Amino acid sequence: MTENLNDRVELLESAMTGLRDLPNQFQELTTQFVQLRQDVISEISAVRGEMTSMRDDVRHETTSMRGELRGDITSARDELRDEMTSMRSELRSEMVSMRDELRNEMASMRDGLRGEMVSMRDELRSEMASMRDELRGEMILMRDGLRGEMVSMRDELRSEMVSMHDGLRGEMVLMRDGLRSEMADMHTELAGAILSTETRLSSQMLILHEDLVKRIALIGEAFRSNRHD
Repeated sequence: MTENLNDRVELLESAMTGLRDLPNQFQELTTQFVQLRQDVISEISAVRGEMTSMRDDVRHETTSMRGELRGDITSARDELRDEMTSMRSELRSEMVSMRDELRNEMASMRDGLRGEMVSMRDELRSEMASMRDELRGEMILMRDGLRGEMVSMRDELRSEMVSMHDGLRGEMVLMRDGLRSEMADMHTELAGAILSTETRLSSQMLILHEDLVKRIALIGEAFRSNRHD
């Protein structure tokens, strides 16, 4: 038990010894951090100075380059103006010559086209005249053919109408005879019906007359008997 306690005390003393050195180590770290901070600040200042000098150099170079570019652009612009002026003059002369050439070509082409149009007009006129004559001949032939067909059709229609007329006449005669026979039969039947009706009416009127006479006689006798009373 005592040995364990001694061991623990020794461990504690060793641990305390290590903790005693901790403030010194912290002080050293603080010193190193401060030194590092100063170094970083000095480096940043140096970098800023270099950047300032570099910026001034760049500005100077840019200014000089801009002046040089302006001079180059001005010279190039003048050269281009001179070239464009000369080119414009050349183009104008070429255009004038081309215009004259085109005018001459158009004039010659116009004359050639006029000649071709005149010849084509004459050819078309001759072709139209021949076509007109051919069409006239064909129309005359067609007219004669149509006339012949119309004449034959007229004759056929006439013969058909004559045959139809004869057929209709025969049918009308037969119909007339049939109607006459039917009317004669109807007349006979009506006459018989009228005669039978007259006979029946005469017998009925005779019976009614006799009945009326009897009734009148009865009425007379009744009247006389009432008078005697």
